Amino acid sequence: MDVPGRALRVLILAKLPFKVPSEPLTAARLERLTAAGVDGFTHYLVPLAALKLKQGFGRLIRTKSDVGAVVLLDRRIVTKRYGASMLEGLPPASKFIGNWLDVRREVEEFFAMHSIGTSLSWS
Repeated sequence: MDVPGRALRVLILAKLPFKVPSEPLTAARLERLTAAGVDGFTHYLVPLAALKLKQGFGRLIRTKSDVGAVVLLDRRIVTKRYGASMLEGLPPASKFIGNWLDVRREVEEFFAMHSIGTSLSWS
């Protein structure tokens, strides 16, 4: 889906965009990597998920005038070793980690600072 400009201001990602390891093509690739002595998770699944995450950011911010927030709900981004490298690969941005009420407040303050009237009404 392509939603350019002001129509898209918040991108919510429920989980990191990992491929399903049991999907036949992915499973075959992982088996081939394992047979070659390569850790498929570290060398295939993580880099691919990091790329998809970065592409998600690219859907939100396309021009210098675009402003938006990405809310990533998957705590693995801060609890797993690979999370830090995934964050490092993203475009420069302010990051805030916390519970939903604190994150919501930060996002609302972000939009208030950027003169974009929006109120998050999710519960």
